[in-house]
Amino acid sequence: MEKIKYVPILKANRGEFNGFLDVELEEQKKIFPIFEITIPELKNEKINKESIEKKLEALEKNLLKLNKKVAVTFGNHENYVKELVNKYEQIIPVYNNVHDIDMSEPGEKILRIRLPLMYDEVNVVGILNNISNEIILNLDLDDITNENNLRNSYFEAKNILKELSQKNIKNIIILSMSSFPRTDDISKQEMKSIIEYERKEFKIFKNFKKEFSNLNLIYSDYAVTKYIDIIPFDRLNMTKIPEKLKYTLENSYVIFKGENKKDEIREKTSARRLAEEFIETKYFKGEKFSNGSKNMVQFAKSSTNGNAEKLIRIGTTHHLELILKQLSQDF
Repeated sequence: MEKIKYVPILKANRGEFNGFLDVELEEQKKIFPIFEITIPELKNEKINKESIEKKLEALEKNLLKLNKKVAVTFGNHENYVKELVNKYEQIIPVYNNVHDIDMSEPGEKILRIRLPLMYDEVNVVGILNNISNEIILNLDLDDITNENNLRNSYFEAKNILKELSQKNIKNIIILSMSSFPRTDDISKQEMKSIIEYERKEFKIFKNFKKEFSNLNLIYSDYAVTKYIDIIPFDRLNMTKIPEKLKYTLENSYVIFKGENKKDEIREKTSARRLAEEFIETKYFKGEKFSNGSKNMVQFAKSSTNGNAEKLIRIGTTHHLELILKQLSQDF
């Protein structure tokens, strides 16, 4: 983990995997991704077991295709994650509870502590004083779009880091958070509109990094897919979701929202059309800024309409590269 500068938390979907692979190889070496499995559990009778198994097989192939050390969270398909961790040395588990960690098992492990919480409930310093340096701590401020959540999470994170600093803890500490707009906020955005949302993660990380310079802090965020559109199974065939182009700037997230897709005007509402229009706006940083921006221009000039996955792939690549540029400039 010595060369790692950035720990994005990504959805374990094809768009995010390919978006990561589109980043320059040397830059990929500076990134340690955490993947969250979005494949649903077999708890709904309308979910096909064979389909789920195929998706899990594809997930495993995509993780190995990255050809690097990655982490996978426990959540959906917990037993499957355990199998992956036992099977592949390069896959590191992310635990949500310290009591789930088997310290007799060798290898790196990540303990995620979601904030805000009552600080007395989790003796973080006590935990780290009694476990090996192989435990990586993930302090997750989670959604900081809400000012109350931000205030509470920031206060608790600061208290925890203060104690860790006083103890001069040497463990790696991943500070993750997201100010990416929530799905319900984007749903209120008018179609064919571009809105800029404040991006707070980097400012907060810089404050903590400056105040606790003796700690091994690593920046983390949820890239551009913190929230995903969820459609009830009984409405899959009747719900039309507008395409959304998501583009990261140094101090903001830009969302270009398309229109509801209708067969007769598919060409006018396609993902490619959004890219074509976006590269002419003041928000676009230019084709040479990142592979993501370059890929957006190529997509805009292509003959294919594309889809949401293509926009996620482009947005993920650009986001990862922009964050690395920011980190290299400030740290």
